[in-house]
Amino acid sequence: MTVTDHEQIRAAFLGAYRAALEAVEPEAVTRSALETLRLPGPVTVIAIGKAAPAMARGAAMALPEPAADILVISDHTELLPVGARLILGSHPAPDAESVTAG
Repeated sequence: MTVTDHEQIRAAFLGAYRAALEAVEPEAVTRSALETLRLPGPVTVIAIGKAAPAMARGAAMALPEPAADILVISDHTELLPVGARLILGSHPAPDAESVTAG
């Protein structure tokens, strides 16, 4: 194999890797899924888990009108939609914050 062959293979693998990451990006996937639904509004959004902040952002962007309430339960902080409430829990072992979140 030549250097050019290696570079082409590397570029192909990096392209596939980037495409895979984009396909599972929680904000974009949630937004896309909700845009196909016709939800009677206003709705309450509850997002739980590591991807919860991103999912909440995607939901807020996809809804035709503002959500009645947005609750995010996660083990870390990220940018949240305006008005969203965040409850932090621990991971992987539950603690008092996890009980509050539940």
